Amino acid sequence: MAFTQRRARHEAVNFWPGYVDALATLLLIMIFLLVVFAAARFFVREALFLRTQELEETRTQVSTLSTELDERAGQVETLEEDKKSLETDLAETKDSASRAETRATELESSVATLEDEKQTQAERIAALETQIAQANAALEDAKAEEERLGALIASLKEQEAAAAAEIDGLKASLEAEVTTGEDQKAEIARLLALLEAADQDKALAGSEIETLKASAAQQKEEGEEAQAQLSLLNEELASLRVRLKGTEDELAAAQAKAAEDEAKISSLSQELADAKAANEQALSQYQSEFFAQLAEALGTREDIEVVGDRFILQSEVLFDSGSAVINAAGQENLKKIAAVMREISRSIPADISWILRVDGHSDKQPISSSRFPSNWHLSAARAIAVVQFLTDHGVDPKRLVAAGFGEFQPRETGASAEAYRRNRRIEFKLTNR
Repeated sequence: MAFTQRRARHEAVNFWPGYVDALATLLLIMIFLLVVFAAARFFVREALFLRTQELEETRTQVSTLSTELDERAGQVETLEEDKKSLETDLAETKDSASRAETRATELESSVATLEDEKQTQAERIAALETQIAQANAALEDAKAEEERLGALIASLKEQEAAAAAEIDGLKASLEAEVTTGEDQKAEIARLLALLEAADQDKALAGSEIETLKASAAQQKEEGEEAQAQLSLLNEELASLRVRLKGTEDELAAAQAKAAEDEAKISSLSQELADAKAANEQALSQYQSEFFAQLAEALGTREDIEVVGDRFILQSEVLFDSGSAVINAAGQENLKKIAAVMREISRSIPADISWILRVDGHSDKQPISSSRFPSNWHLSAARAIAVVQFLTDHGVDPKRLVAAGFGEFQPRETGASAEAYRRNRRIEFKLTNR
């Protein structure tokens, strides 16, 4: 009986509701997981979509920047070519201006010479005109004298005829009166003397007349020759005036060309100055960055300073006293400077023309040795040693310049140990080439 009851109770236990509940719970969990997965997938898809959009925008920006970079590179190349062209044009224009100035000087000299010749010819013309006037006056005087002598000759001829007639009459009277007295003989002798004197006056007058005729003929020939020379000089003067006008026109053209060349030179110089100013402005940015990186690399020290556009290291940072050999500590410092230089060189655009100038300075205490005859030699040797070290550690030698100033560019003018220390230095300057 008892066994029957236990069996009945055992058969009355039903597991299906629990199984159904478990299946329902499992189903709800799976549904929840599916909903979470779907939500996560949605959010991931949205995030991926946004990231894809950002990536596309970034690619577009990169493409745009690349295009702009190519354009800028093309512009830089164009500007570099324009700069070279402008420099070439400037050199050619300067040569043309120099030639124009030389030509203008030559033309001015020619004009001055022509003016002198013109003045000389004018003086010659005035002198010849004076001579011609004098010759004409002398010719007129000769003609008047000739007329006077002609009248005198006619008068003498008349006197001669009268004397001859008187002589003939006297001879007739003499023949008629052979037996006249002493008075008649004396009268005859007087008349004969008068006749002889008249003959002499006639001969003298004839000689004077011939001389005057010859002088008049000579003066007439000289007047005609002077007149011909005057005509020739007038023609030469007209030719000189034509040449002078042509020279003045040529000079005016040369001056105009020189003014045009001067304006072109001024324009090109302004463009070159603007390009140089832009280059300096662009370089100043990298100069500041260069100094900042040097200061960061070398640290804050009393023996290292930045003064204006120069980075100054006292000589003791790199060299022992009286030596141009870089010491161990100096080599470490220069290695840092070389690393900064290599990094700066990569960041400065290729179109900027720049150099790093290394200047060596010394104090004014005299030095005299077989290797360094003067402070100039020592300062130059130290600057060259620094440049050589930088070159050996990867700095482009085309970007380096060494200069030695000796004791002639001091920072301090005193004679104290501190002044000497401050004057012994190496200066770095990033500047235009």
